[in-house]
This record gives sequence, structure tokens and C-alpha cells, in this order.
Amino acid sequence: MLFHQVKFENCKFIGTNFSESNLKNVIFENSKGNFSYFRFSELKNVEFRDCVLVGIDFQEASFNNVSFVFSDLKKSQFSGVILKDIDLSSCEIEGFFARTEDIQGIIIDVSQSVYIAKLVGVNFK
Repeated sequence: MLFHQVKFENCKFIGTNFSESNLKNVIFENSKGNFSYFRFSELKNVEFRDCVLVGIDFQEASFNNVSFVFSDLKKSQFSGVILKDIDLSSCEIEGFFARTEDIQGIIIDVSQSVYIAKLVGVNFK
């Protein structure tokens, strides 16, 4: 599927399968996309703002200028996604999953560091 210059506002796309899609210049705003799939998709100039994206799956997706602002990414899957320079500092990321090599250069808030530390095997006492 190809989505070009589209704005999804106040939408419910819960469980939607966007796998192997191409999204360019797309905005998701104040929308709910829990348990949706973007596996192997290409996302360029895509913004998720004020979205609930619990359990969303971006496995092996390609990101180019993708942003997440004030979005809920709990239990989300980012394995195989290069997250360098992706700013998740305003997002909820509890249960977030990505491979160790994918999180290098990710931008987070200090309070989120515990979730990222668990990905690399750090245990807290």
C-alpha cells in the first residue's frame, strides 16, 4: 500500500496491517493504533503526535525522518529498526523492545533510561 501526503486525525486504526507499505509525508494525530503492524514498511517524513500505539509492531521497518511526539509506545516492537536520532523523550516506552544494536543514538528522557538499560541486560537492585 502507498500512502502519500495523508493526515490521519482522530482515527482508530487498531490492529490495522500496514506491513510492507510505503508511507511518505504522513501525519497520525490524536489517533489510536494499538496492535497495528508496520513490519517491513518504509516510512519517510512520518509523524505520530498524541497517539496511542500500544503493542505496535515496526519490526524491520525503514525510518527516514520519523517522529513520535507525546505518544504511548508501551510494549512496542522496533527490532531491526535503526533508531539513531529518533526522539522518544516525550513518549511512554514501558515494555518497548528493540535489539541492542538498533538503539544506539536513540534520544530519551533520563526517566526512560531504565527501560533502555533492561534491553542491554542491566539489572537494577
